[in-house]
Amino acid sequence: MPNGEVKNEPGSDSTAVASNPQQSGQVEEQHRTAASQLVQEPAGPGPSSSAAARDRTYITPGAYSQREEALIKREQDGDIAFRYVLNNDDPQNLIYLVGLKNIFSKQLPNMPKEYIVRLVFDRRHRSVALLKRNGTVIGGITYRAFHEQAFGEIAFCAVTSHEQVKGYGTRLMNQTKEFARTVDRLTHFLTYADNNAVGYFEKQGFTREITLERERWQGYIKDYDGGTLMECVMHPRISYTALPDLIRTQRLALDDRIREVSNSHVVRPGLRHFQEEDARLAAATAAAAAAGGKGSAAGAAQAGDAAAGGTEAAAAPTADTDPALRRRMLDIGSIPGVREAGWSPDMVQQGPRVRLLLDEAGAGPAVEAGPEALHSFLRLLLEHVKGLEDSWPFRERVAVQDAPDYYDIIKDPMALDVMEERLACRGYYATLDIFTADLRRVFDNCRLYNAPDTIYYKLANKLEAQVNTFMAHRVLYEEDSGGGGGQAGAGR
Repeated sequence: MPNGEVKNEPGSDSTAVASNPQQSGQVEEQHRTAASQLVQEPAGPGPSSSAAARDRTYITPGAYSQREEALIKREQDGDIAFRYVLNNDDPQNLIYLVGLKNIFSKQLPNMPKEYIVRLVFDRRHRSVALLKRNGTVIGGITYRAFHEQAFGEIAFCAVTSHEQVKGYGTRLMNQTKEFARTVDRLTHFLTYADNNAVGYFEKQGFTREITLERERWQGYIKDYDGGTLMECVMHPRISYTALPDLIRTQRLALDDRIREVSNSHVVRPGLRHFQEEDARLAAATAAAAAAGGKGSAAGAAQAGDAAAGGTEAAAAPTADTDPALRRRMLDIGSIPGVREAGWSPDMVQQGPRVRLLLDEAGAGPAVEAGPEALHSFLRLLLEHVKGLEDSWPFRERVAVQDAPDYYDIIKDPMALDVMEERLACRGYYATLDIFTADLRRVFDNCRLYNAPDTIYYKLANKLEAQVNTFMAHRVLYEEDSGGGGGQAGAGR
């Protein structure tokens, strides 16, 4: 609550009353009886208890529900209590009303003290007092209940200064709504709020739009110059003291509905493919090394023949020479839950079919872009880019000592040496588009970090143009493979 102060100008004594005095007196007597019974209850939660709903499946609550639940727990433990109070000559009620009068007088210094006393002790007004365990009043709300018109006008709302910013304001308003809804049978609250209080009332569900029929409230409340008239509609089926449970119930119902149409709640085991591949590759590499680098990993038993014959030992096998050292790709359909979610191989988007020229001069015959041909072409392209004179700034990762803030600005860094490592594993660049995306990121990162007038920015543009020229003459789309060069590039 801002500054612990909500200033309103309630209706004066000249406000209209019910036209039937006898009926009005009966209504007043019924409410006094009900209020007296409530006041005599022991400390605890408000008119309704929400313990049963709290036994449901736990769902992590939001910030609002967390604060409300903390206060509900304090109510259940007896640390705080809320009391519905009116001037019915009960001594305990009078003690509570005196406590409320003192708080309103201190927290609302612009309100005349005589005015506060007159409204707080007026028998037509109702109050909800916030009590500590020892019975001390630390806050409250006073409102005038117009039973025939089924609305109430909030006169004062305040919490003592040393108990603010603890969520009491929201809980106090919810308790007031619940008492007004169940005891006074009100459907609306009206109040004039000053500039400091508008934000608080908006958080409590009040709006500047007045939906209550004008004839139901006009003449019953006094206009307040400089204040904003606000309204809160209280639904008869909502328990305002059990809002966290209401929200939880709604979330459970929504979750049940989602489970009917989706399997998103099913937690499946993680992928073991990558761990298994790492273990397999480590074993295959160790076996090849133990074989002395002779032949493939599968022919490790013949290791040492070259040394025995006096000939030079063969080079150690690599992923290029030994298929057993290549990382196997993961089939999308084997991922748990993918097929259950409705995926099928027909849904895989096939890119344009291309043919590649693997001759360094770009004059050889075009071949299908199969795995081996694609790998050879990407290796040719990467070596070509690294060999260009303008590629020197992009060959290695940017060192932090050279550009301390580089990785604060560039969140997805890329360099030619990283691409070389990915190409060597033979499983990363499954398509030409993945490779060109990494290459394009090299240039985009450079242009993002450097100013247009720097040498690095200009080299990025120049190198990108050279890469596009190289690819345009060596990547042929199917419709162009009959003649001439296709249109491909890293900068598209």
